[in-house]
Amino acid sequence: MHKSAFLFFVLVVGIGPLPAQHNHLRSLGFQTDNDAYLFRFNDRYYTNGLSIRYQWRKAEGVNKIHGLELGQKIFTPLNRNTVRPADIDYPYAGYLYGRYSQLTFPDDQLFYQWNITLGLVGPAAGGEGMQKFYHQLLGYSQFKGWRYQIGNNLGLDAGGQLGYTVADAGYFKITPLLDLRAGTQFVQASAGAYFVLGAYENQAGSALLHSGLQAKEAQPERKAEAFLYWYPQVLAQQYNVIVQGGRQRRYDSAVTRKLEPYQFGHTLGFCYARNRLVAKAEWTFWSKEAVGQFLTHRYA
Repeated sequence: MHKSAFLFFVLVVGIGPLPAQHNHLRSLGFQTDNDAYLFRFNDRYYTNGLSIRYQWRKAEGVNKIHGLELGQKIFTPLNRNTVRPADIDYPYAGYLYGRYSQLTFPDDQLFYQWNITLGLVGPAAGGEGMQKFYHQLLGYSQFKGWRYQIGNNLGLDAGGQLGYTVADAGYFKITPLLDLRAGTQFVQASAGAYFVLGAYENQAGSALLHSGLQAKEAQPERKAEAFLYWYPQVLAQQYNVIVQGGRQRRYDSAVTRKLEPYQFGHTLGFCYARNRLVAKAEWTFWSKEAVGQFLTHRYA
């Protein structure tokens, strides 16, 4: 368990903008998620995620940030000693994706984003091989039911976000957020709000939303950001390929589950940003996503 904690620390400290101009027009970020970071001796549900994100903006003009993201997510049931389908309370699945996004800040309170995601679910996503590799590396026991994983499915989804800061006292702010996602692999909508406490930049220059890129004419208000945040949200889902499998193609060996139409979740986090370094740690908790799921999601 100590090995996984060390891996998390190294990757988070590595987050930050690439060497660039003084106004920070480009950034490169890494993110890793794993339920082992909560220092518990088990894996379940959303058990591991890795992603790399590159962002850029123009030196002048509209405060618009472009982003490219590549990532992989791995999902497993609670019981790793799978013998038969009845042992699976949540599907085995690997998810590989690429995403393009545009994040725009018309003013200091409002922001909106749209994105397009190309996703691949199934054996071709490499979830089984990746999990076996890092479990062997860290000395964890292996999951034995990958033969029941969700079948291969390639899909395209569009998404959008809209947020507005309704209160800002300089050291505490509240920013409600709406998030929509629809396509061939996911149909879902969520509503929540960021409650932020500490020393933070204006909306466009803050690391809270993975931005932190400054226009040539903009100047940071602080030497560093250091703040806590809480993000509670409610999620409504009509379709989720991870839980339900592909719409058009089903595999007899794949074990799927019915989807819970509503989920409740919250994220607690701490962010520190100074010059070209951004470090962030989050703890995320979700209610049950699949009908028959034994326990809740939690990961960091």
